Amino acid sequence: MKYRRRLLLVVTLLSLAAFTAVGATGSWHTPGPYENGDKPPAWADAWSMAQFQHPVIYGGDEATAMEFDMKPFGFKGYSFTSGGVAIYYRVHLSSNPMDRGKRYHSYEVYAKDATGAVSFWQGWQDYGDPATTRFLGCDWTTKDATLPLHGQPHGWVESGCGKEAWYARAQNWQWDVTLLINDATTVPTAGETADTPQSQWVLTGKKGVKRTLNAYWYGTGSTRYPTRNNPGPRGWFCADFYGTIVSYGSSQCGAGLLPQYIAPTMPTVEAITTINKTYSATGIQIPN
Repeated sequence: MKYRRRLLLVVTLLSLAAFTAVGATGSWHTPGPYENGDKPPAWADAWSMAQFQHPVIYGGDEATAMEFDMKPFGFKGYSFTSGGVAIYYRVHLSSNPMDRGKRYHSYEVYAKDATGAVSFWQGWQDYGDPATTRFLGCDWTTKDATLPLHGQPHGWVESGCGKEAWYARAQNWQWDVTLLINDATTVPTAGETADTPQSQWVLTGKKGVKRTLNAYWYGTGSTRYPTRNNPGPRGWFCADFYGTIVSYGSSQCGAGLLPQYIAPTMPTVEAITTINKTYSATGIQIPN
């Protein structure tokens, strides 16, 4: 995978000055001045080594240029189990104008099912047009429970009550994800954009280290969303950054395409499993 090898080299070089990556040092980034969540589990590293010749890195092929070069603090890892499937979900999100002002944010998902087979997704998750899908309110519980029923081709962001809720609505073969930043670092303001300077951010005094995650993948046998991904793609295939599948049957993808792999044994993950994470705030600075 020439693109992943190239990015691994870039990560190694940048880690000397800006941040630490698995491929460069053998360990996940530790707190101070920002924090990158749970380190990848050994099984995910081993699978990535076997497929791409390097362990899991944050800022892989799917990372946007701004995320990778300017906002490495936004990468967060979540390691958990839902419905008997071990999952490692890496997303790029922070509670500030830079991230609220962007529609797409990168992600990777590694999932190990009961047979030991590992599936892998990567790309950009759609959180909706910043001009029309950024809301103030506190009704994320209701929206989370009905997310798959909305049928919208995009997600949205909702801020209020000191929290920020991010909803991703993806292609049928991808994951639906809701993520709450329970200690939002900034208060949304009228007219803010991705370019709003940090000196104008309205800070809450919190560090953005308390997060709640719900993740769903609908395969064969889904009762919550039976038509979503049935039967859906299996094996290796190539998709663009937005999730449009271009080719099947190979992990060798051309420029602008990302390899994906869904094991034949990957089951539906639709139980409402709430994952609460509180990461270390030691030495953390804003942005985080």
